[in-house]
Amino acid sequence: SATTAKQKTVITTLENCSNLSKKYNLKTPTMLVVGKNVSLRKKLKWVE
Repeated sequence: SATTAKQKTVITTLENCSNLSKKYNLKTPTMLVVGKNVSLRKKLKWVE
């Protein structure tokens, strides 16, 4: 598993992505999911 206790989930638009990455102090490695796949989060949130 590649998850850790420091894992964060932030859902936003591409327009606000840069602002929220600063607000939440997101660091590398970071995964960005774009499109309809984001809607699968509710079904797959077993990690959180």
